[in-house]
Amino acid sequence: LYTPEAYQAEKQIRTVNDKLRPAARRLARSFFGRVRRVETDRQGRILIPPQMREERSITGDTTIVGMGEYLEIWNSEAWHSEQAEIDESYGELLQALADSLEPSSNSEGSS
Repeated sequence: LYTPEAYQAEKQIRTVNDKLRPAARRLARSFFGRVRRVETDRQGRILIPPQMREERSITGDTTIVGMGEYLEIWNSEAWHSEQAEIDESYGELLQALADSLEPSSNSEGSS
């Protein structure tokens, strides 16, 4: 769930992506093909369209997760399962992130 401003920023990033690459086109198609404008009711609640609820198995209790520039809406049971999986592999995830942030060995020694 993006604010209008965050959506525009995301749209800019995805539009600038290399349109000649099949993977970039597929990701853009998936992202833009699922975009839905949602409204709030008089009490400020977000009204999630039925198709979106069905696609994401959002029934019963939901969990809203802040992700910086956007929100994620989860089925609460799926959220708890995701968190349990993350808890089990937290160290591995941190290491993978650290590895991805390290400069590549190809750039060592070059000036």
